[in-house]
Amino acid sequence: MTNDNTDLFCGVFRQRTKRIVLYNVKADRPFELVDAAIRQYAQNKGVHISYTKLMRKRDFKNYSTYTLRVNIHEHDFDTVETDQNFWPNGVYWRDYVPRSSY
Repeated sequence: MTNDNTDLFCGVFRQRTKRIVLYNVKADRPFELVDAAIRQYAQNKGVHISYTKLMRKRDFKNYSTYTLRVNIHEHDFDTVETDQNFWPNGVYWRDYVPRSSY
């Protein structure tokens, strides 16, 4: 073993994420399909989603909606934040606030 063997001893860079909540997402399909569609939609616009979590499903008389937590790579967040038409019409977002912050 040599003194400069960086294959065994090296650093890693953490991918920082921004957590947001998407709400008013139409829930006429299983969550897994909607999740895949959201990821593909964002990827087509140059934004990488690293994690999604179903927070709530609301059932109304004629329709249902999902509320989800979405993690977006920090360097992609400016695109979402500055483009008012990033998400489809009727889908809204806000910053995620964990329960421990209430």
